[in-house]
Amino acid sequence: MKVALEAGMEFASRNPQGLGMMINLFQKFQSIDNDSIFTHTGLIYDANGVTFEARNKLDHYHIDDYKGQHVMIVRPKMLTPEVWTNAWEDLKQYDGKTYPYFRLVLHLLRMAKYVHWETPVCSELTAKYEVILLLRKMWWGINPDNLADFWNYSKFHDIIFDGEWS
Repeated sequence: MKVALEAGMEFASRNPQGLGMMINLFQKFQSIDNDSIFTHTGLIYDANGVTFEARNKLDHYHIDDYKGQHVMIVRPKMLTPEVWTNAWEDLKQYDGKTYPYFRLVLHLLRMAKYVHWETPVCSELTAKYEVILLLRKMWWGINPDNLADFWNYSKFHDIIFDGEWS
């Protein structure tokens, strides 16, 4: 299935490696629905599949890096090119920042929404985008499972894709 991507869409993926499995385990214990599928989130930066996300650095990558993995792509209903451009003005401050690995410990201890510095983890970056769009009030302490659960039931998002990315 060919997916028409737009700048400003959001995505979640499931990292099958060790860190992703560990994130999923802890998210499952903290989850309201007792399930956790997705361990990473990010933003679609342009229609060519370039992404903006927090990996080793908060930087531009590509959605095709997730080939063979379970991916969910959602589109905020109010998304327009102007909405994305305005949001990017705020988000670009994080471009090139080093990933804050220490924040993972704060997430584990359920302290991430109370203790924070400058740089967000992947899901906090995505949630900040949603704060800019006025879809949520807070972004610190949000994990990928929180976002995916929200998208599944949100009247503010359309699920564009949910399956194995090829």
